[in-house]
Amino acid sequence: MIKETLEWLELPATPVRELKVWLHQLSSEGLPVRVEIQGGDQKQDIDLSSANGQVVLPINGQSCRVEVTFAGKSVSDLPTSL
Repeated sequence: MIKETLEWLELPATPVRELKVWLHQLSSEGLPVRVEIQGGDQKQDIDLSSANGQVVLPINGQSCRVEVTFAGKSVSDLPTSL
């Protein structure tokens, strides 16, 4: 299975304690998508495919990295107009 990180972002430290991740549908067939949040002692790995494309996650306020990974497809196979 091909796994490709399509997007990632770094979030600075914040007093906010929840992060909503919402992925819009890219194709009619859907894609298996995972979101991973890493920061400090926190690591969460969520399957957005089984969460209807969105989830609200607790965060600890420390800076963190959020990665969106599409499994089973190469980035070159995805639509170019995101």
